[in-house]
Amino acid sequence: MDIGAFKLARNGVRAAKAVKGLQQESRAIAEGLAKQQAKRTATRASATRRAAVGGKAARLHRLADGNKARAAAREVREAPLPEATTTGTASAMGDKLMKQRMDDISRARDAFPGNEALQKNAAEAGRQLGIQRASWGVGTGMDLADKSSDQWDPLIGGTYAQTKGDLTAPLPGTSQW
Repeated sequence: MDIGAFKLARNGVRAAKAVKGLQQESRAIAEGLAKQQAKRTATRASATRRAAVGGKAARLHRLADGNKARAAAREVREAPLPEATTTGTASAMGDKLMKQRMDDISRARDAFPGNEALQKNAAEAGRQLGIQRASWGVGTGMDLADKSSDQWDPLIGGTYAQTKGDLTAPLPGTSQW
């Protein structure tokens, strides 16, 4: 039972790593989209001024537009992870960082609702969270069953503890496995 529980724990760790990767990818996509959007908005806003001044002054306006775009990208890149509530953390089986990453993925998806890559990342992150929840639930159930079997073993003839002892005992003639 312990081996099964460890395998399930490994699945949960893999799911958490997958969500981390999806969060980083979503943030990078959102950063690029924010930069494009800010550049487009700034360029449209300064178009009449650039046309009116021309030459070197127009280049300065384009430079300012680029600075606005880079600032928007930096804002997305450096934004702190969302705060996780107690209820939200419970939905991630007590993993606060997992919940914060899930919320960050959702924030990026909601900021750019038409982006297919962000939609896919959010869906995959939800699937990974489900894997983590299931692994935690089944692993915890197996551990509880193992512990309760130890409690009730004397009442059913002592075979469970004896079998566990036989499986974990050193090999005959050695002090090791």
